[in-house]
Amino acid sequence: MPSTRRSEAITDDHPDRHQRRRPRRRRTPDRRHRPDAGATALFVGTVRDNDPDAAGRVVELEYSAHPDAHRFLQEIVDGLDRPDIRIAVSHRVGTLGIGGIAIVAAVSSVHRAEAFEVNRELVERVKAELPMWKKQVESDGSHSWVGLGRVMT
Repeated sequence: MPSTRRSEAITDDHPDRHQRRRPRRRRTPDRRHRPDAGATALFVGTVRDNDPDAAGRVVELEYSAHPDAHRFLQEIVDGLDRPDIRIAVSHRVGTLGIGGIAIVAAVSSVHRAEAFEVNRELVERVKAELPMWKKQVESDGSHSWVGLGRVMT
């Protein structure tokens, strides 16, 4: 049975694809929310048109993931999990244009300080530990790869 306390995903599904649909009434509780939660911290990471290592303007990113990326993401979530919080995180793969959503992370807890703290740690750990690579494409057609130095087993 799936956990009601946490969720994680590696997906090529574009969140904007579903915006025009009429919202459905929720019949089950949100997995990221707790009845005693006073705070939910949400982080949405988007593609920007610049990078300190880029020679020019960035026009898109192409994310690739290790075949077991879901397992690595689960381990990150498990390492942060505790009874008093709820965690959800999803990272996209594929080609993303400027403004595209790359990662969404949400943490619910009783108090906001804990929600912010755990959410920040979650995002930092995903960035540092998830075997995800990005091809950064610049306006002149040149590109560079970020994250290739990580070898995961």
